[in-house]
Amino acid sequence: MSARTGLEPFEVALLEAVELHESAPGDDAPGDRPEDHADDDGPAGSAAATPQVLATVEAATGVGPRYAYPMLVDLAVPWRRHLPLLEPLGNVGTQGDDPPADARYTMVRLSPAGRLALASERGAVGPVPFGVVEGTLYRDGTVPSFAPDAVLAALRTGAMDAGPPVLPTGGLVEGDVEGLLAGRPARLRLVCRVVREHRPGREVLVVTEVPLGANPDEIGRMVAARHDAEVRGAPAVRYADYLPEGGPEAPDLRPLRHPFLADVRDETSTAVGCRIVVVLAAGADPVDALAWLRDIWPVSIDVDWQLPAPQAHRLAGWDRGDGTGLDALAALL
Repeated sequence: MSARTGLEPFEVALLEAVELHESAPGDDAPGDRPEDHADDDGPAGSAAATPQVLATVEAATGVGPRYAYPMLVDLAVPWRRHLPLLEPLGNVGTQGDDPPADARYTMVRLSPAGRLALASERGAVGPVPFGVVEGTLYRDGTVPSFAPDAVLAALRTGAMDAGPPVLPTGGLVEGDVEGLLAGRPARLRLVCRVVREHRPGREVLVVTEVPLGANPDEIGRMVAARHDAEVRGAPAVRYADYLPEGGPEAPDLRPLRHPFLADVRDETSTAVGCRIVVVLAAGADPVDALAWLRDIWPVSIDVDWQLPAPQAHRLAGWDRGDGTGLDALAALL
């Protein structure tokens, strides 16, 4: 791990490969078409063709595209990092069930944070605390991320605390946070943020933030399945299996309980962000319904985290250099 940025050597190699293949404005990369940049706010032709990047990474590190492409995507998507190091063009999937498109249909360029990371690695600016901010969760490790502005403030003032873990996609972190910050292994619970809304004649609970590690597309399915199982009770014996062919259907003998839900629907969009709406049944108590909802996986998921050292030691031991890296990071936030 780099002492200047906290990045792994392979991650630095990925950034360098992207930089190498970024074409100058007006020089289209192979497979780069003007229409690919219709929503591009940077210079036309500035993105690198992802297959070229992956080929260069394989030549430099021996890691082939099958393994390197998911790592490239992890550095580019905003639901895995507070400060993505790459900007993708094309379909790189979602936090839910949608996977990225094949690499040949995507392009990539350095983000401002990625350019800052390379500048720091080369000594053009001082160290930048990407490793302290991002931890290792974005690559399925056990070190959580923290709010970039809180880390920056702590390093600038010499404070020994940067607050609790904060995930890129939001949500709540509950449990032994104090033990985690002290450097002990900690079992924590990540919980979706849920807000109450009142609609004419109906109360609704809306999931607005889904923490990293939870699949938003699973939430509606699991809530509906849990509700159906609890309302109908345990499955009874299927007497129909023992009836002569063509005999009458056996009645469903499972007890019927009062339901919490009237409907579950996903109203998520790019315009409004995450909105998984749980419409409560008439007469359902919103407080009881919220407690019931929070107890469902993946509305809540349990994780085991551990920092490599107590947070106070991590902050005190980080070399800020001449401070120019911190100044450059502050300009990005």
